[in-house]
Amino acid sequence: QDALIQPDKLALTGGVLEFYVENQGVTSWGIREAELSVDDPPVVVRDEDNRWVAQSPQFSEFVLHMFAFSIQLGKHPAQIHGFAHSPCVQRLETSLPKLGFPEFIWTRSRLFGFNDLVVCIDGTDHVSASARSLEAIRSFRQLLGEQDFEIIAETVDDTKDGG
Repeated sequence: QDALIQPDKLALTGGVLEFYVENQGVTSWGIREAELSVDDPPVVVRDEDNRWVAQSPQFSEFVLHMFAFSIQLGKHPAQIHGFAHSPCVQRLETSLPKLGFPEFIWTRSRLFGFNDLVVCIDGTDHVSASARSLEAIRSFRQLLGEQDFEIIAETVDDTKDGG
């Protein structure tokens, strides 16, 4: 979905070496010029006011965070995308294990999951769940409830149950 900037296109912008860009060009991530020599430097992101703010305390954490975020956007045997009302968001946040990453600044997204499931809840209560197994999506579906979640898209391919 998002992309690394090709080495020949890397450039300093406002004292930051941008290396990763969001797919619509809305934001990008980089390392401050003064921290380029640090072994595992912090990563900054352009916020909605076009300021560079801290995203991850270490580059290695950022890479793992983006990897987990990208996994939930990939093709899986089962996915559910929709909008959760407040009671559903609270239920999901208290029932699902939170992955150990900071909130994404640009979307206020938080990642949750277990075993074969990754769930992203953003600041507008949009929820994306991707599962490698039908059992994992069934467990997630039980948490959703029927009254406080609006499904936008759902796919289930029982021929590719990666369990």
